[in-house]
Amino acid sequence: MPRYFFDTNNGQEKNRDNVGIECESLEQVRDYALNSLPDMAQEEMPGRSYVVFTVSVRDEDGRFVFHSTLSLVAEFLVGRE
Repeated sequence: MPRYFFDTNNGQEKNRDNVGIECESLEQVRDYALNSLPDMAQEEMPGRSYVVFTVSVRDEDGRFVFHSTLSLVAEFLVGRE
C-alpha cells in the first residue's frame, strides 16, 4: 500500500511529515487531509482572528498529489464590553 506524507501549515508554523500514512487510494488521501483541517483549526484558532490552514500531501516519490486549504475569520460585529 502506498505511503503519503501530510505536510501542514497553521499560518505560523510549517510541519513536514516524515512518517506518513499508508492509504489505499487518492480518495482516502483526500478524506484524511480534509478531516485534519477542522482539528487543526480547533487547536490553533483561539486568540487569533484570521488563520489559513493548509495540508499538502506528497507521495513516496516526493510529488505533491493533493492540497487543501481552510480559511477562518473571527471578528466581533459589535463593541466588546
